[in-house]
Amino acid sequence: MPPRGFKTITIREELKERLEEIARAKGFTNLNDVVAHILDVYSLVNSLFTVAPSKILPSSTVNTVTDGKILPSTTVNTVSDGSIYGKRLQSVTVNERGKLSRKKATMLDVIRERKVQFLSEIKPRNPDRFLARARDYGIEVIEGSKDVALVDPGFYKGFLEKLHVLDTVNEERIRKILNPEAYKLFRFLVENGLIYYDRIEGRWRLV
Repeated sequence: MPPRGFKTITIREELKERLEEIARAKGFTNLNDVVAHILDVYSLVNSLFTVAPSKILPSSTVNTVTDGKILPSTTVNTVSDGSIYGKRLQSVTVNERGKLSRKKATMLDVIRERKVQFLSEIKPRNPDRFLARARDYGIEVIEGSKDVALVDPGFYKGFLEKLHVLDTVNEERIRKILNPEAYKLFRFLVENGLIYYDRIEGRWRLV
């Protein structure tokens, strides 16, 4: 019988070999950690690419060229997420054979698109391992008492520059000064007690 809290599952031999390859590449010591890692990455990517049907943009026809010959056209559907200013999230590239392929998104790619992502939105199976992986990618991991924020490092640097010159506690003024992503991060920091307003110097400070 398996240890308490574990279950025995049956998979094909080729799948087991693929999981072992991932374990060697990522430095995992057992297949359980590999499966947990795959599920965590799936949760993160799914939180970005799951959009309402109304956000699907009209399909577009793409012709590719190889060795001077125009290949048959391919129809591509992309999606638009209003929370990141309508950027098209599906990255389509053409390889050397002229075939369309979608760029594989990394955890850092996803956070760069979102700017700010909360752990509560992702719900990974192993939060500690997930956050450790995020740090390995160079993502800013900000731990609060209520939640954890994963922030694009470049965006966070610009946010801190704005925060240091923010000279008001008026919520409406702050909302107008900061863009939606920056305001989202600002509220997270306030609600988790990670910043405070220095009334003597008239500016916000990190705790």
